[in-house]
Amino acid sequence: MYKGFQVEMTDHFSRYRRFGEEVFVQQNRVIRQCLDKYINPETGSLIGDALERDWFPVSAYDVFISHSHDDAEQVASFVGWLQEKFQLSVFVDSAVWRSADHLLEEIDARYGTDSEGDLDDYRRRNFHASHVYMMMAMALGKVIDQVECFMFVTTPNAVMESVTRSPWLYAELMFTKLMKKRVPLRRVAKRESKMMAHQEKQLEVEYDVRSLMSELLVLRKDNLQLWEKMYQHSCCDHALDVLYAQFDEGVSR
Repeated sequence: MYKGFQVEMTDHFSRYRRFGEEVFVQQNRVIRQCLDKYINPETGSLIGDALERDWFPVSAYDVFISHSHDDAEQVASFVGWLQEKFQLSVFVDSAVWRSADHLLEEIDARYGTDSEGDLDDYRRRNFHASHVYMMMAMALGKVIDQVECFMFVTTPNAVMESVTRSPWLYAELMFTKLMKKRVPLRRVAKRESKMMAHQEKQLEVEYDVRSLMSELLVLRKDNLQLWEKMYQHSCCDHALDVLYAQFDEGVSR
């Protein structure tokens, strides 16, 4: 991650909602396969890292959008605007939340129900949830780490008087603090170019010498030519005395 911003929503983006909703649909196309694929045939346990890769895929994005569930429509418009106007790839955190909910339903259906289909153990349900939410947290952290720009949508649904009641929004904001800030390569190259240009430039110091120059006599082209002519016709005079003679006699100033 490089930079983080707080974003205030407005109605300016509403006409881009359709484009944003398409982004939501694409990101919500999480693999829906039987959990048998993730079962270790020797132990019968779920293979957690395989589940995480398929259900919470991590890729490099330009922008990560952190927002409240209740602001989905406004956020869709904002996402559409970012994509249509700037061609930015955007990751929306709600895509991960939906994947987590669906995965938890699948696990509960297979491992946590009795013969009548009811959850038979409250503790078992919590155990399932702890694993799914841990995978979800890891996925969010990985995306935020790889993304260049983090944007937190600051509506009253998300935060009120600097307080949020969402553990996930709190976690995402905390990730932005913990992740190492990385300057994009394009900005590194630009900065290095400026530094090189600055280093190549020599130190320059200016002094106002107008008053000092006013004390000096002016040698023009005519003076130099006259100096040469006079010296050629002089007998034993020093060359500089010949030069001085022009000014002693008031020939030039």
